Amino acid sequence: MHKTPVRLSSPVEEIETHVPVLVIGSGYGGAVAASRLSRAGQRVFLFERGREFLPGELPKTSHAVAREFRVDSPLGAFSAGPGKHGFPEGGPANGLYQLHIDTRMCVLTGSGLGGTSLINANVVFRPDPRVFEDPRWPAEIRADAAAADGLLAQCMSDAERMLGATTYPETLPVPPKTAALRAAAERLGQPSHLVPLAVTFTDGPNAAGFEQRACTLCGDCLTGCNERAKNTLDRNYLPDAHRHGALIFTGVEVRRIERAEDRWAVYYRVLDAEGEGGDDAGDPDDAPPDQLITADLVVLAAGVLGTAQILLRSRELGLAMSDKVGHHFSVNRNALGFGFDVTEPVRGIGFGDRPPESCPPVGPLITAAVDLRDTPDVDDGLIVEEGVVPGALASGFLAGIATAAAVLSVVRQPGGVPERKPHDGGLRATLRALGDTVESAILGPTHGALDRTLTLLAMGHDRSPGRLTYDGERVRVEWPEGLEGHAKAPTDAMERLVDALGGTYVPNPAFAVLPWHPLIAVQPLGGCVLADDAEQGAVNHAGKLFCDAQGTAVHDGLLVLDASIVPRSTGLNPLLTIAALAERAIRLLVAERGWAP
Repeated sequence: MHKTPVRLSSPVEEIETHVPVLVIGSGYGGAVAASRLSRAGQRVFLFERGREFLPGELPKTSHAVAREFRVDSPLGAFSAGPGKHGFPEGGPANGLYQLHIDTRMCVLTGSGLGGTSLINANVVFRPDPRVFEDPRWPAEIRADAAAADGLLAQCMSDAERMLGATTYPETLPVPPKTAALRAAAERLGQPSHLVPLAVTFTDGPNAAGFEQRACTLCGDCLTGCNERAKNTLDRNYLPDAHRHGALIFTGVEVRRIERAEDRWAVYYRVLDAEGEGGDDAGDPDDAPPDQLITADLVVLAAGVLGTAQILLRSRELGLAMSDKVGHHFSVNRNALGFGFDVTEPVRGIGFGDRPPESCPPVGPLITAAVDLRDTPDVDDGLIVEEGVVPGALASGFLAGIATAAAVLSVVRQPGGVPERKPHDGGLRATLRALGDTVESAILGPTHGALDRTLTLLAMGHDRSPGRLTYDGERVRVEWPEGLEGHAKAPTDAMERLVDALGGTYVPNPAFAVLPWHPLIAVQPLGGCVLADDAEQGAVNHAGKLFCDAQGTAVHDGLLVLDASIVPRSTGLNPLLTIAALAERAIRLLVAERGWAP
């Protein structure tokens, strides 16, 4: 049994000028690559732009969350005042929470050692098998997926084992939010079930041999687990890589890649303690000079936006690649909604900084789902999961959504712009809802309307219509679809569930309140997608970057392995698909080069 080291990361002064393998990014693609290549006997460096967080260092209060929040808007993250569209801006460049704002689409991701695994729900779903029948997948992957014991299925099993996928134990109390979702599904005659989670529910070593603790059911997964119970990548793949010799460096931002004779030249910057000095430095003249490391093999896994930015900048400076880099961006048809003041207790607010002994159990961020994927056309399928608002965000959540729901109902209009109307229950219902809201404000989130507010996340399929472009400084997200068409089906499904519980449905407050009515994506996919050739996508079935606008020729020793390679929506939480594709690509690479697996 191995205990996780006090710190996995090494001082940046130990970075050398050449390394056989360089992994860029520590999310599901980068962590898998670092672990498997280290196990194959290769000397690996891993660069991560964010910081390393130990248990107890993740935020528990609203002020701590604010200090970790980075907002990047079209005018740049450090311009003074609001941007031209009224966008808020600012925050540390390597803050844990990264909100990328564009006119139609906002994207929320995590930054730190472990990537977005630090702040996601860690739901480990296998996609509907029909997803892999889509011709947008390369032929080799379609063939793998068609075989019950094919390579892709084997790699999904490997990832499930390393991530410790399991369902919520029947021996623990059923979270009220789960009971509420089940009740709504039963009243509507819809199927519901517990979801597989990368969460530990008993003390002991995990599959990688590192000690973890049982989940305390605090509900604060979204702001980061301080209890060593959530199976984030810094609890499994990354310490496994470290144990097998990989050196991990945090606060290192890669800017571009170029071919230098028989090696790859990677230019990077070291961020200072406040995360400054990288792409978002206010004055480029004040930015530190780029530093250089060379590598024989580079695995680019900087996340959808980070990978696109590095590649598009590199293309401007001469790196040959497919014209499809930046195309086929998907948001997995995410939609967020709330059931305000339902008839049953929900207990959907995390502990935050309240003493655990004073708080009744909440449960993990997501425990159960209503599964609406049994449709003739896979693209019509949906899944709706219950959720938790972290305790650190409770006061702001109460001030925003509760007041809006108590006084106003938000109804969707053609074209996607909300129109407000008086609460359906009239003055008496409005006063009662306001009274329940005040009760929550005075007595805390376990009382009043806030204790009866159900968070819902719906996922489905889009046609990957988005595009990522580079404006010379940062990546921009172009989203051509109408907002109403994108959100209608998942919103209708959530609204029916809320109606079945006697509550008021409130859509994502950001959509309803912010003047430009953006969608907010928490599961971005694509932009550097797998394909049979360079005219259809950016990388081949093994993640190797195409080296021309046409044909199947690839760069030697340059792989892309993160969410950006997924060529279509998965229709549910995509982390297992991303990890399995990385497991598959590295297994193929190890076999091709004759390295010991």
